[in-house]
Amino acid sequence: MLYLVGLGLADETDITVKGLNIVKKADRVYLEAYTSILMVDKNKLEAYYERPIIVADREMVESNDDDILARADVEDVAFLVVGDPFGATTHSDLVLRAHQLHIPTQIIHNASVMSAVGATGLQLYNFGQTVSMVFFTNTWKPSSFYDRVRENGQIGLHTLMLLDIKVKEQSEENLARGRKIFEPPRFMTAGQCAAQMLEIEESRGEGAYAPGSLAVAVARLGAPDQQMVAGTLKQISVTDLGAPLQSLVLLGKAHDLEREYIRRFAIDQVDFDEAWVAHISSRSTMSIFLIHGFRWSRGDIRIHTIIHEVDDAAPNNLMAGDSERAMRENFKELYPGAMKHLPHLRFIEPLNPNAEKFAYPAEPHVFICDVVVRSEDYIDITKEMANGIPQVVWDAMAELRDAIAKDEGIGWYAVHNGDLELAKQEREARDEEDAGEEHDDEADRIQEERNIEENFSQGLKEGVARLQVDNAGPEQGGRGIKKAFPGGMTMDTAERGKGKYSLVKASVSSGLPVAFCRPCAGIAPSEFTELAFSIQWSKIILDPSRSDPTHGLPRKLPEAIRTIDSGDRFQWVRKLETLIGPTHSDSCPKKPYPGLLSSSTASDPTGSEVAIYKRMVIHLREWNIEYEWCHILVIGMHVTGSDDVTYRIQAKNSPRLGRVTVDGISYEYLGSGSTTLPKIPNLRPAKPLTVTYDSQYSNFTFAAGPVEITASFLSSVLPTDLCRTSVPLSYLTTSVQSTDSASHDVQFYSDVNAAWAASENNVTIQWELYEGSNMINASGDAAGDPSSIYSWFFYLQQAYEFAEEMDVALWGNFTYSSSPMGAQNFSFDSGFSGDVRYQYVMQHSLPGIMDSDYRPFATREPVFAYSHDFGPVSSASVRYTIGSVQQPIIRYLSSEGVVPLQPWWIQCYGDVHQMIDFHFNDFGQTQVLASRFESQLKADVDGYYGANMAMVYSNSTPSTPPPYANTTQAYNGTDEYGNNYIFDSGNGYGFLDPQNFTGIAIPDVQEAEAYYSIVALSARQIMGAYTLAIPPSSGAGSNATGNATDPLMFQKEISSNGNTNTVDVMFPAMPFFLYANPNLLRYTMEPLYQNQEGGFYPNQYSMHDLGSHYPNATGHVEGNDEYMPVEESGNMILMSYAYYKFTSNTTYLTAHYPKLQQFASYLLDFTLTPGKQLSTDDFAGQLVNQTNLAIKGIVGIAAMSEIALLCSDPAASASYAATAASYYAQWETFALDPAGTHTLLSYQWRSSYSLLYNVYPALLLDLPIIPDSLYALQSAFYPSVSQLFGVPLDNRHSYTKSDESLWTAATCAPETRRLFVNGLAYWLNVTSTDRAFSDLFETIGEGGYPVSPDPVFFIARPVAGGHFSLLALEKGRGLFGRG
Repeated sequence: MLYLVGLGLADETDITVKGLNIVKKADRVYLEAYTSILMVDKNKLEAYYERPIIVADREMVESNDDDILARADVEDVAFLVVGDPFGATTHSDLVLRAHQLHIPTQIIHNASVMSAVGATGLQLYNFGQTVSMVFFTNTWKPSSFYDRVRENGQIGLHTLMLLDIKVKEQSEENLARGRKIFEPPRFMTAGQCAAQMLEIEESRGEGAYAPGSLAVAVARLGAPDQQMVAGTLKQISVTDLGAPLQSLVLLGKAHDLEREYIRRFAIDQVDFDEAWVAHISSRSTMSIFLIHGFRWSRGDIRIHTIIHEVDDAAPNNLMAGDSERAMRENFKELYPGAMKHLPHLRFIEPLNPNAEKFAYPAEPHVFICDVVVRSEDYIDITKEMANGIPQVVWDAMAELRDAIAKDEGIGWYAVHNGDLELAKQEREARDEEDAGEEHDDEADRIQEERNIEENFSQGLKEGVARLQVDNAGPEQGGRGIKKAFPGGMTMDTAERGKGKYSLVKASVSSGLPVAFCRPCAGIAPSEFTELAFSIQWSKIILDPSRSDPTHGLPRKLPEAIRTIDSGDRFQWVRKLETLIGPTHSDSCPKKPYPGLLSSSTASDPTGSEVAIYKRMVIHLREWNIEYEWCHILVIGMHVTGSDDVTYRIQAKNSPRLGRVTVDGISYEYLGSGSTTLPKIPNLRPAKPLTVTYDSQYSNFTFAAGPVEITASFLSSVLPTDLCRTSVPLSYLTTSVQSTDSASHDVQFYSDVNAAWAASENNVTIQWELYEGSNMINASGDAAGDPSSIYSWFFYLQQAYEFAEEMDVALWGNFTYSSSPMGAQNFSFDSGFSGDVRYQYVMQHSLPGIMDSDYRPFATREPVFAYSHDFGPVSSASVRYTIGSVQQPIIRYLSSEGVVPLQPWWIQCYGDVHQMIDFHFNDFGQTQVLASRFESQLKADVDGYYGANMAMVYSNSTPSTPPPYANTTQAYNGTDEYGNNYIFDSGNGYGFLDPQNFTGIAIPDVQEAEAYYSIVALSARQIMGAYTLAIPPSSGAGSNATGNATDPLMFQKEISSNGNTNTVDVMFPAMPFFLYANPNLLRYTMEPLYQNQEGGFYPNQYSMHDLGSHYPNATGHVEGNDEYMPVEESGNMILMSYAYYKFTSNTTYLTAHYPKLQQFASYLLDFTLTPGKQLSTDDFAGQLVNQTNLAIKGIVGIAAMSEIALLCSDPAASASYAATAASYYAQWETFALDPAGTHTLLSYQWRSSYSLLYNVYPALLLDLPIIPDSLYALQSAFYPSVSQLFGVPLDNRHSYTKSDESLWTAATCAPETRRLFVNGLAYWLNVTSTDRAFSDLFETIGEGGYPVSPDPVFFIARPVAGGHFSLLALEKGRGLFGRG
């Protein structure tokens, strides 16, 4: 046996107990001594390990490994590695060589720098690619590390730099002369690393980092004298951390907790804070800071904000560190009593982006604060205010306030610190001015004023006219803004000489008007009585080369606002007024919110300015528009414009648009692109009529004048057709049918925007148009063959292979295809959405322009469009295909190493153009095949219910069921079976039997129809989570039974954590595959077996998944996947046996029998009392000895008894069977409530219960381990705990899981089964969402998503395959039967 033993980081005692025992019994012990070193010498190791040690240098390990592996098949050889064997430097090559020689291996893990670097306080999941830094020479200065550092920085990840060590190295001269003379050992320091990094940055100049970038240097990590310092690269380059080993971490985007932790060991905390702002905060959305304190007018003192105990609340500190320290000491002398309780003041100068050009860019006041809460996105002000302020701190603040700002009130502020780039520009401008450079500021301002008047005057006049109407009050048709601000809203040109417009008192440099809100009555002026709101903009993307109606707008106006409001520049502001106006009413409190001006706490600021602010924040985040930066400030009870709170919107405005033009009128049936255009009389929304769906289609109909539009989406579910299943494209067919029997002039328009190809709005998209496989480079009409297929391809200009963000692939291309389809005229266009869409509405055709200005989708939103003109017709249709195509598609760890896998469709159809061509022209045949699957599905549902309905007869006429209203109203009625019920729509109990108050099924709903609605909605969702790939060239693996015609199948755990082939997500999806095509289950298990049987997984139980993030199927060579050993081992055994039961393929079981035995061995040891393990319901948390988890393992052992018998191992079969029976008998004593009414959630937790869904596989696979009495017991119990939308998962929560509910339903009597099925269908029918089918939802209230503490969205997950539990059960009964 070859053992790879990790030694840890510091000395001889860091070895694990397991590792020490192995070393002490090993025949030979090698110490790898060239990738790292311990901080003790070899003699100490030998004395502690009591074994002689052979030092293995690079030459021995990489060239003479035969010495190490010699006789390792019959001897125990320990190969010692500093850190972890698969840590900073992996030794997988040695493992692979041992595997080739049939030498067994075992890995003993330990801490490595890769994990111990968490001691810096930086969170490990925020680290990106690890890089190595080598010693530079005069002639060799490699910079490959630079690209990896830059890539990490671009997505905000930290970079761990592993530093070079030179042990047993020869000089160039000795190497050339062949002399075995070695140089003294050298170990790179963090300072040397930082200096070399700066040297490369200076030569490449690409801005991956700067001298002021923050980093953390660590020395002797894990040792008693470990040392860490945080500072800029320039500071670290001259810092001596002493003895080796050392590492360096370059910071990416960091969390506040990380900042707080590493600031403790900053070289200079003031410099650290300044660098944090310049190089960390500025990488992401500007932060919001909710603070508590008061304002202090600074006068001539350039100090703006004083904050107690929070160092990160004011990033833009423009003051020199010496000045800040001097001011702090001055305050201690002047106000010693207050400063005793406020010891950590900061002096901050926030930027004022509205300052005049070349003026000092700072606000004329300071905040003195004791509480600061920071967020990158959103702050719940209500919660923070309710916390209150300690009295001692309050008194100290009041003392300071009385001394320096007596007229100010103490309150809450939401602040932000401005725009660093603008501050830098203005400081540079001042420096140039001081140096004697002349600037004609007045002339610039006058010219800017003229430009505004010339290019914006008409819009301003229109806007003022509207505002004047609003000022008139409701009786004159306005909104009564005059009441909110007595002065009304008129243009004030008093500040014309300053180069900006001002409306009333609030200056808006962009020229946008200000929306005012109703003030709260009865509040004194000194208590911030005025409630006002305004917007300021700090960034602008203005393309002076583009000639459009908005050219020449003020420099501060963002492009998105120019784009959206090109036809109506005040449309956006009117939306804002509409939002704010209704929220302010006479319900405002008569006195200030107590948390603002006193030390009291408050619990419910309903109707106050806090609610106003919170609503505004939510609305800004949900708006379907795109813009750069929006700033809002809340000061006590005063809401006004400033440079403070910041939000970045990444909404994808109308990612797909569809219009049909009928007799010159364009009707929009898909998307909301009309909102970006000026009001056009001949552009109207189509009127929605109906929505229908089945397992293949989603169909929408609309009324559009004299025609009816049908938009039909087809994503075929063809589980037995691997080639068609592997195609990543869907169909959209749009058709029109005259409703008056007359012919009408008809044109079709459709586009998609570039947002489909990117998760961020600031990355460049590139695009092409193809006719067939020929690229169309120039503009022009589509003059090719009428049957030609045209395809837009668009993709990231800088792709990241095998990466995704926000469920968007960062490589490959998005394709959108169509064909003339018999149209009189077919045209295409690409360009700015407003231009392209306006052009079509006005001309009913497209000019055939190819926009070559590649750009992000937030910059003049690019769209890619088709137009079909059919002329006078009574009916017509067009077809589009759309999808995201990746080549290669999976990154896979195999015996060949890590290899890219190509999608299965390549071997079916050829290249991407051939695949698109086949798919487009295959529409008719696909419809036929889809119809067959759909017809069979309906027949199978009918067949199940024909054989399994509850035989209940009644002469009663059922009552009309009450509506779901979520408001209190009681009903009494009778269901279709003659059962009386009571129902109150205001509670969560659902429909109850008035005799015993147990739940009954939703009345007047046919269960068969309810079940069909569930499985039909699930089918496409299941298949959409899987990818078929061509296996590596070596075939399917040494233990596999497949051949070259079998694909590998990969699953993405969508929305929960993105793992690849998660075993406990495959397991609940199993019923669908057993019903539709059991081979798909085998294709999905095969990569898991290849990985574990190939020696890439070190643990004895089954792995949790094949990779932490799809599409990387690279396994877990360190064995550090999520810990669910009983869950996953039981799942693999049961899925393998299920595949056999539905195919009779015993060869498959025989091939994997050794691995299944290994999994079973773990179950034998840990199933009965699994301890504190996670189950598949990991979101619900750990729990000791979960009843449902234990029964899964017991059923798994029972399945192993059958597997062993099939694999000609009768002795093992008998042993497994006996153990399973024994375990079940003991399980009953632990799991059953003493009253004998139901099983418990956890052993002997009497007040608990849960869905016992893991007994379903025993019923499905005809395993007699579970007695019928247990099924009956649970079936009788569930109605006693049911709610409106089903039975909760367990007693800890009110939510449930749909897949586990239907697994449970399959084990119940018909009456209880109907309770589950109808409850889920009822939830689908009466609740609203904008998301895909969720398998996790509340059973009470409005049936929403669980909140814990944030909403949990399990969306579009393949576990919906569990909904096919009834059909799989019925198919199994047909194959092998059970009474």
